[in-house]
Amino acid sequence: MAAARWVDVVVPVPVRTAFTYAWSLDREPEPGLRVFVPFGRNRVLLGVVIAVRPDAPDYPAKEVLRCVDEHPSFQRQQLALWYWMAEYYLCAPGEAMAASMPGFMQVEPDDESTYTLRDDGVWSLRFAAPRHDSDAVNRAFASLSRAKLQAEALLRYFQLALEAEPEDNRHPWVAVAALTAEGSDVKPAHLSALVERGILERELRPLDRSLDLGDSLSLPELSPAQQAALDALEAKEHAQLPKLLWGATGSGKTEVYLHLAAHALEEGKHVLLMVPEIGLVPQVVQRAG
Repeated sequence: MAAARWVDVVVPVPVRTAFTYAWSLDREPEPGLRVFVPFGRNRVLLGVVIAVRPDAPDYPAKEVLRCVDEHPSFQRQQLALWYWMAEYYLCAPGEAMAASMPGFMQVEPDDESTYTLRDDGVWSLRFAAPRHDSDAVNRAFASLSRAKLQAEALLRYFQLALEAEPEDNRHPWVAVAALTAEGSDVKPAHLSALVERGILERELRPLDRSLDLGDSLSLPELSPAQQAALDALEAKEHAQLPKLLWGATGSGKTEVYLHLAAHALEEGKHVLLMVPEIGLVPQVVQRAG
Protein backbone atom coordinates (compact mmCIF):
# COMPACT_ATOMS: atom_id res chain seq x y z
CA MET A 1 0.00 0.00 0.00
CA ALA A 2 1.29 3.46 -0.87
CA ALA A 3 2.30 5.99 1.75
CA ALA A 4 -0.51 8.14 3.06
CA ARG A 5 -1.17 11.51 1.43
CA TRP A 6 -4.05 13.92 1.75
CA VAL A 7 -6.53 15.36 -0.71
CA ASP A 8 -9.28 17.96 -0.59
CA VAL A 9 -12.53 16.58 -1.97
CA VAL A 10 -15.73 18.37 -2.97
CA VAL A 11 -18.88 16.35 -2.27
CA PRO A 12 -22.51 17.15 -3.21
CA VAL A 13 -23.64 18.64 0.11
CA PRO A 14 -24.72 22.23 0.95
CA VAL A 15 -21.44 23.08 2.70
CA ARG A 16 -19.14 25.73 1.26
CA THR A 17 -15.87 23.99 2.14
CA ALA A 18 -14.05 20.97 0.76
CA PHE A 19 -13.24 18.02 3.01
CA THR A 20 -9.78 16.58 3.56
CA TYR A 21 -9.26 12.82 3.28
CA ALA A 22 -6.26 10.54 3.61
CA TRP A 23 -5.12 8.95 0.35
CA SER A 24 -3.44 5.56 0.63
CA LEU A 25 -4.46 4.11 -2.73
CA ASP A 26 -1.84 2.61 -5.03
CA ARG A 27 -2.06 5.37 -7.62
CA GLU A 28 -1.02 9.01 -7.38
CA PRO A 29 -3.78 11.49 -6.47
CA GLU A 30 -4.61 14.21 -8.99
CA PRO A 31 -7.14 17.06 -9.08
CA GLY A 32 -10.17 16.14 -11.18
CA LEU A 33 -10.40 12.48 -10.15
CA ARG A 34 -13.77 11.11 -9.06
CA VAL A 35 -13.58 9.28 -5.74
CA PHE A 36 -15.86 7.61 -3.22
CA VAL A 37 -15.44 8.90 0.32
CA PRO A 38 -17.14 8.20 3.67
CA PHE A 39 -19.29 11.07 4.88
CA GLY A 40 -20.96 11.29 8.25
CA ARG A 41 -21.69 8.12 10.14
CA ASN A 42 -22.74 5.74 7.39
CA ARG A 43 -22.89 7.57 4.05
CA VAL A 44 -20.64 7.05 1.04
CA LEU A 45 -20.58 9.93 -1.46
CA LEU A 46 -19.12 10.47 -4.88
CA GLY A 47 -16.80 13.47 -4.85
CA VAL A 48 -14.05 15.06 -6.90
CA VAL A 49 -10.49 15.75 -5.81
CA ILE A 50 -9.80 19.48 -6.11
CA ALA A 51 -6.35 19.64 -4.51
CA VAL A 52 -3.54 17.46 -3.20
CA ARG A 53 -2.27 18.56 0.21
CA PRO A 54 1.38 18.29 1.28
CA ASP A 55 0.59 18.15 4.99
CA ALA A 56 -1.87 16.29 7.18
CA PRO A 57 -4.83 18.18 8.64
CA ASP A 58 -4.98 18.84 12.37
CA TYR A 59 -7.61 16.12 12.85
CA PRO A 60 -7.77 12.39 12.02
CA ALA A 61 -8.79 12.27 8.36
CA LYS A 62 -10.94 9.47 6.97
CA GLU A 63 -9.64 7.41 4.04
CA VAL A 64 -10.64 7.75 0.40
CA LEU A 65 -12.43 4.47 -0.31
CA ARG A 66 -12.02 4.13 -4.06
CA CYS A 67 -10.91 6.10 -7.11
CA VAL A 68 -13.32 5.76 -10.02
CA ASP A 69 -11.13 7.17 -12.79
CA GLU A 70 -7.97 6.07 -14.55
CA HIS A 71 -7.43 9.69 -15.63
CA PRO A 72 -8.95 12.92 -14.25
CA SER A 73 -12.50 13.47 -15.45
CA PHE A 74 -12.36 17.23 -14.90
CA GLN A 75 -9.79 19.87 -15.80
CA ARG A 76 -8.61 22.56 -13.41
CA GLN A 77 -10.64 25.14 -15.31
CA GLN A 78 -13.79 23.13 -14.61
CA LEU A 79 -12.97 22.91 -10.92
CA ALA A 80 -12.49 26.69 -10.87
CA LEU A 81 -15.83 27.09 -12.65
CA TRP A 82 -17.62 25.27 -9.82
CA TYR A 83 -16.25 27.78 -7.32
CA TRP A 84 -17.22 30.66 -9.57
CA MET A 85 -20.75 29.22 -9.83
CA ALA A 86 -20.87 28.78 -6.05
CA GLU A 87 -19.96 32.42 -5.48
CA TYR A 88 -22.24 33.78 -8.18
CA TYR A 89 -25.30 31.67 -7.34
CA LEU A 90 -24.73 31.56 -3.55
CA CYS A 91 -24.54 27.79 -3.39
CA ALA A 92 -21.95 25.26 -2.26
CA PRO A 93 -19.19 24.12 -4.65
CA GLY A 94 -20.45 20.55 -4.23
CA GLU A 95 -23.92 21.60 -5.37
CA ALA A 96 -22.43 23.30 -8.42
CA MET A 97 -20.46 20.13 -9.11
CA ALA A 98 -23.56 17.93 -8.89
CA ALA A 99 -25.53 20.26 -11.16
CA SER A 100 -22.86 20.31 -13.86
CA MET A 101 -21.71 16.67 -13.75
CA PRO A 102 -23.35 14.56 -16.51
CA GLY A 103 -25.75 11.97 -15.17
CA PHE A 104 -23.84 9.01 -16.60
CA MET A 105 -20.79 10.07 -14.55
CA GLN A 106 -22.69 10.11 -11.25
CA VAL A 107 -22.07 6.46 -10.46
CA GLU A 108 -23.12 4.61 -7.32
CA PRO A 109 -20.69 3.13 -4.76
CA ASP A 110 -21.50 -0.46 -5.77
CA ASP A 111 -21.01 0.23 -9.49
CA GLU A 112 -17.61 -1.00 -10.64
CA SER A 113 -17.87 0.63 -14.07
CA THR A 114 -15.91 3.79 -14.73
CA TYR A 115 -18.23 5.46 -17.28
CA THR A 116 -15.50 7.51 -18.92
CA LEU A 117 -14.52 8.19 -22.50
CA ARG A 118 -11.98 5.60 -23.58
CA ASP A 119 -8.60 6.80 -24.75
CA ASP A 120 -9.05 4.90 -28.01
CA GLY A 121 -12.54 6.15 -28.80
CA VAL A 122 -16.19 6.44 -27.83
CA TRP A 123 -18.94 3.94 -28.64
CA SER A 124 -21.26 5.43 -31.24
CA LEU A 125 -24.23 4.38 -33.36
CA ARG A 126 -25.56 5.31 -36.78
CA PHE A 127 -28.48 4.35 -38.98
CA ALA A 128 -27.30 1.37 -41.01
CA ALA A 129 -28.94 2.18 -44.34
CA PRO A 130 -27.35 4.68 -46.76
CA ARG A 131 -28.76 8.18 -46.81
CA HIS A 132 -29.90 7.85 -50.43
CA ASP A 133 -32.28 5.02 -49.43
CA SER A 134 -35.21 7.33 -48.76
CA ASP A 135 -37.58 4.52 -47.78
CA ALA A 136 -35.24 2.91 -45.24
CA VAL A 137 -36.37 5.14 -42.38
CA ASN A 138 -40.04 4.37 -43.00
CA ARG A 139 -39.30 0.65 -43.21
CA ALA A 140 -37.35 0.76 -39.97
CA PHE A 141 -40.13 2.46 -38.02
CA ALA A 142 -42.73 0.15 -39.57
CA SER A 143 -40.78 -2.85 -38.34
CA LEU A 144 -40.90 -1.40 -34.82
CA SER A 145 -44.67 -1.01 -34.66
CA ARG A 146 -44.82 -3.44 -31.73
CA ALA A 147 -41.58 -2.27 -30.11
CA LYS A 148 -42.50 1.18 -28.83
CA LEU A 149 -39.39 1.73 -26.71
CA GLN A 150 -37.08 0.77 -29.55
CA ALA A 151 -38.96 3.11 -31.88
CA GLU A 152 -38.52 5.93 -29.37
CA ALA A 153 -34.80 5.15 -29.17
CA LEU A 154 -34.53 5.32 -32.96
CA LEU A 155 -36.41 8.62 -32.97
CA ARG A 156 -33.97 9.93 -30.37
CA TYR A 157 -31.10 8.96 -32.67
CA PHE A 158 -32.52 10.94 -35.58
CA GLN A 159 -33.18 13.96 -33.35
CA LEU A 160 -29.53 14.07 -32.28
CA ALA A 161 -28.26 13.21 -35.75
CA LEU A 162 -29.66 16.51 -37.05
CA GLU A 163 -26.85 18.34 -35.22
CA ALA A 164 -24.06 16.01 -36.38
CA GLU A 165 -22.16 15.95 -39.65
CA PRO A 166 -22.79 12.97 -41.98
CA GLU A 167 -19.99 11.15 -43.76
CA ASP A 168 -20.50 11.06 -47.53
CA ASN A 169 -23.64 9.03 -48.18
CA ARG A 170 -23.94 7.65 -44.65
CA HIS A 171 -25.95 8.85 -41.70
CA PRO A 172 -23.93 10.55 -38.92
CA TRP A 173 -22.54 8.80 -35.86
CA VAL A 174 -24.08 9.68 -32.48
CA ALA A 175 -22.39 8.82 -29.19
CA VAL A 176 -24.15 6.20 -27.07
CA ALA A 177 -23.60 8.46 -24.05
CA ALA A 178 -25.64 11.18 -25.78
CA LEU A 179 -28.50 8.81 -26.56
CA THR A 180 -28.72 7.56 -22.97
CA ALA A 181 -27.93 10.86 -21.22
CA GLU A 182 -29.87 12.04 -18.20
CA GLY A 183 -33.37 13.16 -19.17
CA SER A 184 -33.65 10.56 -21.92
CA ASP A 185 -35.76 7.41 -21.58
CA VAL A 186 -33.45 5.50 -23.92
CA LYS A 187 -31.71 2.53 -22.31
CA PRO A 188 -28.67 0.61 -23.57
CA ALA A 189 -30.88 -2.46 -24.04
CA HIS A 190 -33.07 -0.56 -26.53
CA LEU A 191 -30.02 0.40 -28.58
CA SER A 192 -28.60 -3.13 -28.47
CA ALA A 193 -31.91 -4.45 -29.79
CA LEU A 194 -31.78 -2.00 -32.70
CA VAL A 195 -28.24 -3.16 -33.48
CA GLU A 196 -29.36 -6.81 -33.41
CA ARG A 197 -32.18 -5.97 -35.83
CA GLY A 198 -29.66 -4.39 -38.20
CA ILE A 199 -31.32 -0.97 -37.96
CA LEU A 200 -28.38 0.68 -36.23
CA GLU A 201 -24.72 -0.19 -36.44
CA ARG A 202 -22.24 0.28 -33.61
CA GLU A 203 -18.56 1.18 -33.69
CA LEU A 204 -15.83 2.42 -31.34
CA ARG A 205 -15.09 5.76 -32.97
CA PRO A 206 -11.79 7.63 -32.57
CA LEU A 207 -12.27 10.72 -30.45
CA ASP A 208 -10.52 12.97 -32.94
CA ARG A 209 -12.39 11.78 -36.04
CA SER A 210 -14.46 14.98 -36.15
CA LEU A 211 -11.65 17.22 -34.95
CA ASP A 212 -9.47 17.24 -38.06
CA LEU A 213 -9.68 20.95 -38.73
CA GLY A 214 -6.14 21.53 -39.90
CA ASP A 215 -3.16 22.89 -38.04
CA SER A 216 -4.68 26.29 -37.36
CA LEU A 217 -7.12 26.86 -34.53
CA SER A 218 -7.73 30.50 -35.49
CA LEU A 219 -11.30 31.69 -35.69
CA PRO A 220 -12.93 31.02 -39.07
CA GLU A 221 -13.61 33.94 -41.37
CA LEU A 222 -17.26 34.92 -41.33
CA SER A 223 -19.48 35.21 -44.37
CA PRO A 224 -21.30 38.53 -44.96
CA ALA A 225 -24.48 37.09 -43.43
CA GLN A 226 -22.61 35.80 -40.40
CA GLN A 227 -20.82 39.13 -39.94
CA ALA A 228 -24.15 40.97 -40.11
CA ALA A 229 -25.53 38.67 -37.41
CA LEU A 230 -22.45 39.26 -35.25
CA ASP A 231 -22.72 43.03 -35.66
CA ALA A 232 -26.38 42.92 -34.63
CA LEU A 233 -25.59 40.83 -31.56
CA GLU A 234 -22.83 43.25 -30.51
CA ALA A 235 -24.82 46.43 -31.15
CA LYS A 236 -24.28 48.72 -28.14
CA GLU A 237 -27.84 50.06 -28.16
CA HIS A 238 -29.05 46.53 -27.34
CA ALA A 239 -26.11 45.48 -25.16
CA GLN A 240 -28.16 44.62 -22.06
CA LEU A 241 -30.98 42.80 -23.84
CA PRO A 242 -31.22 39.01 -24.30
CA LYS A 243 -30.72 37.94 -27.90
CA LEU A 244 -31.66 34.91 -29.99
CA LEU A 245 -29.74 33.89 -33.10
CA TRP A 246 -31.96 31.81 -35.38
CA GLY A 247 -30.67 29.72 -38.25
CA ALA A 248 -31.19 26.36 -39.92
CA THR A 249 -28.96 23.41 -39.08
CA GLY A 250 -25.57 23.86 -40.73
CA SER A 251 -26.04 27.58 -41.41
CA GLY A 252 -22.96 28.59 -39.42
CA LYS A 253 -24.35 29.73 -36.07
CA THR A 254 -21.46 28.16 -34.15
CA GLU A 255 -18.89 30.36 -35.91
CA VAL A 256 -20.87 33.45 -34.89
CA TYR A 257 -21.00 32.24 -31.29
CA LEU A 258 -17.24 31.66 -31.23
CA HIS A 259 -16.48 35.15 -32.54
CA LEU A 260 -18.89 36.62 -30.00
CA ALA A 261 -17.24 34.63 -27.21
CA ALA A 262 -13.75 35.66 -28.33
CA HIS A 263 -14.70 39.33 -28.27
CA ALA A 264 -16.16 38.97 -24.77
CA LEU A 265 -13.00 37.28 -23.49
CA GLU A 266 -10.87 40.06 -25.00
CA GLU A 267 -12.89 42.50 -22.87
CA GLY A 268 -12.20 40.48 -19.71
CA LYS A 269 -15.71 39.04 -19.52
CA HIS A 270 -16.79 35.46 -18.86
CA VAL A 271 -18.37 33.14 -21.43
CA LEU A 272 -20.52 30.05 -20.95
CA LEU A 273 -21.14 27.96 -24.09
CA MET A 274 -24.09 25.59 -23.79
CA VAL A 275 -23.92 22.74 -26.30
CA PRO A 276 -27.17 20.92 -27.24
CA GLU A 277 -25.63 17.49 -27.85
CA ILE A 278 -22.76 15.80 -26.03
CA GLY A 279 -21.23 14.51 -29.24
CA LEU A 280 -20.57 18.11 -30.34
CA VAL A 281 -18.57 19.06 -27.24
CA PRO A 282 -15.11 17.95 -28.49
CA GLN A 283 -15.69 19.75 -31.80
CA VAL A 284 -16.70 23.02 -30.11
CA VAL A 285 -13.76 22.82 -27.69
CA GLN A 286 -11.34 22.29 -30.55
CA ARG A 287 -12.82 25.07 -32.66
CA ALA A 288 -12.72 27.45 -29.72
CA GLY A 289 -9.00 26.76 -29.32
